[in-house]
Amino acid sequence: MSFYNRRFKAIATARRNAGRADRRNDGRRIKAYFDLNLAPFHMALRGLKLWYFAEMDAVRLMVGRRQKAEGRRQKAESGRQAEPPHAEG
Repeated sequence: MSFYNRRFKAIATARRNAGRADRRNDGRRIKAYFDLNLAPFHMALRGLKLWYFAEMDAVRLMVGRRQKAEGRRQKAESGRQAEPPHAEG
């Protein structure tokens, strides 16, 4: 239980840092099944499906963050190359 609590916290922090908090919460409601024949399995599978989608969203945010950092790094390097060298003398 502590493992997935840490993962959910890390995913929530990544979403908040990316400015994407609360973007995917609309329409997500957990249905409680009161017919206990297969209901626990349905709820567990639905929870795993939601967790999978949350992990994939975290991967998407991580890739986007790396691409932005790479773009900034390339922009800074090209800015340094465009500066004329200082002449001493």
